[in-house]
Amino acid sequence: MKRAVRMLSIALAVIVVIGVASTVWVPRALHAAPSAALLTGSVKSASSEKLAGVTVSAKMEGSSITTTVYTDEQGNYYFPPMDAGKYRVWTNAVSFETGRGEVDLTAIKRQDFTLKPMADFVKQMSGDELLASLPEDTPDDRRLKRVFRNDCTTCHQPNYILQNRFDVQGWTAILNLMRVINITGGYNGEDAAPSPSIEYYKKDLANYLARMRGPGPTAMKIKLPARPTGEAARVVFTEYDVPLDPANGYETKYMTNDGSDWSLGTPSDVHGGHGVHDAQSDFNGNIWFTYNVTSTDITVGRVDGKTGEVKFFAVPGSRGNASSSHGITRDQKGFLWFNVNKGTGGNTGSLGRIDPDAQKIDVFTPPKGMTGTAPAATTIDVDGKGKVWVTAGIGALRFDSDTEKFTEFKSLTQTSAMGTPGAYGLAADDEGNGWWEQINIDIIGKSDIETGKSLEVKLPPAPVPVGLFSAEEQKMYEMSSDSSPWAEAPRHDVAPRNKLTFRRRPEP
Repeated sequence: MKRAVRMLSIALAVIVVIGVASTVWVPRALHAAPSAALLTGSVKSASSEKLAGVTVSAKMEGSSITTTVYTDEQGNYYFPPMDAGKYRVWTNAVSFETGRGEVDLTAIKRQDFTLKPMADFVKQMSGDELLASLPEDTPDDRRLKRVFRNDCTTCHQPNYILQNRFDVQGWTAILNLMRVINITGGYNGEDAAPSPSIEYYKKDLANYLARMRGPGPTAMKIKLPARPTGEAARVVFTEYDVPLDPANGYETKYMTNDGSDWSLGTPSDVHGGHGVHDAQSDFNGNIWFTYNVTSTDITVGRVDGKTGEVKFFAVPGSRGNASSSHGITRDQKGFLWFNVNKGTGGNTGSLGRIDPDAQKIDVFTPPKGMTGTAPAATTIDVDGKGKVWVTAGIGALRFDSDTEKFTEFKSLTQTSAMGTPGAYGLAADDEGNGWWEQINIDIIGKSDIETGKSLEVKLPPAPVPVGLFSAEEQKMYEMSSDSSPWAEAPRHDVAPRNKLTFRRRPEP
């Protein structure tokens, strides 16, 4: 299994469906196999310790579908019934080398693994595990750990960064580049002003990172969480490989390092390993996904839940390209909704509706003068009344598919010294209201559907020990557009009924 945190670094080049015991999130028929071939076995260490809660994956020769399970408390694993055939089987466990095997599955086959310990296993660790391992013994370490999390993990995962080792000079070179790189990975240009916070902390960060991940012994205190056991270890992961954009002429159909072997580290999204963003299943168990990079032929895609076959769909955009997309959701009738970013600049976004049975797309565009669904990072949801909500440049839009009418809700706070207060995450509740995050300014916007007005909730600062940051540092953040280490930075939310739960930047 490609760990969930790893997949973000390759922009979900693999789509994952999770089932628990006999209850799954998609129709059970997806996992049924007429031949009822069974694969089982055990995993232990070289010292004969039974390894519980480690992943075992199996992929049939010539297939794009991977099935992954956990070992139980006795170190045994059991796959659901699968088709007969030749399978590649492997197991991943942090601090151990990857175990590999091949089986010819006919009726019942057993494949046991004995794993050898791995000397330097930092590459296997997830971002949250690495953040937890960064020391906080001194005020300086506490301060720089928070700065690292705040300034270096907004568009990169900690595990992608810390899998590498550099000396002070090497980390300085990386910081010199990152201070002029935007969140999409683009170079801002020679005349662009560098990130104020990275520029301010560059020397301290380079020395700090060289102590944590330099050529010498690390100052990190490795902390690994307990592996899953009991009910949590009964899940079954089904992963579907998505081909690289065929229009780009890559030599391989799929990513060669797709994250399935943890010992290789977190993959980069170069060489086409990016684009797939959000995913949603239809009522037939097929997976539909959005595509958030420029392509000539891809706006959304569909994965056949039974065969793994992928089909791409394009909505015309600008300059001969297809429109890109970001968020996707499903309404009560089974239609799927996604945002359409035509890429022409300004508020030119629209809503796309997929009829999954007919595999047909309709596009609805807000009236001229109304805030559109641009920018590209648009989130979408359906409220309890069946109305579609989507973030817009300075607020959110509500769409009634029966009347094909848009209603606009503008954020009360539209300008701020802290940065552009555009809407990012969004959720809609059962009462018919939308909630949207203004991530850069720690405000959550909300509609009042009864009055047609907008409201807002201002979040208090995240708790930071008194005196951790000097007055000079606080002044630097106040004068820049960079998010401060004491910002909540709300990103995504869920709104069941009239309660809102939002996901903020993770604590170190």
